[in-house]
Amino acid sequence: MLHPPNDDYVYVDDHLTEDEIDLICGVYHVHTDDNQTSLSSWWPRSNIWDIGGMNLGVWTPDNEEWYLARLAKLTHGEEGLKTSADWRNHVKRMKKTWRLRETLSQWRGSLRDHMQYLRRRSYTINVFLRTITVTALEAVPCI
Repeated sequence: MLHPPNDDYVYVDDHLTEDEIDLICGVYHVHTDDNQTSLSSWWPRSNIWDIGGMNLGVWTPDNEEWYLARLAKLTHGEEGLKTSADWRNHVKRMKKTWRLRETLSQWRGSLRDHMQYLRRRSYTINVFLRTITVTALEAVPCI
């Protein structure tokens, strides 16, 4: 935030730097056995998150569900830091899961619509059959 003297305005830069993003994601520079450094983090970095299927530009209930599940695993020591390659593989699987979930949701909606159609159609057929039955009974002479 910048508030120059003799200026009535406050200037704000809401763009995060790479270092700020890395801090939020819990990025560590880990030395490997071959004297190189790899990036590992608690959370996927933005460049990796962007290639996954869950970055819709807003935080969704699915994002929250994933976040809470990951946080619980971290808290209980069931998971740890992931390398960039691990995160890439993870978000690719998330993307496939997201697509499957969307497809199933569409099928569920189509199936629900189809079942409603069949119920209406069944009702129409039942009314038609009752009408035929009543008409046939009326046509039968009483003995």
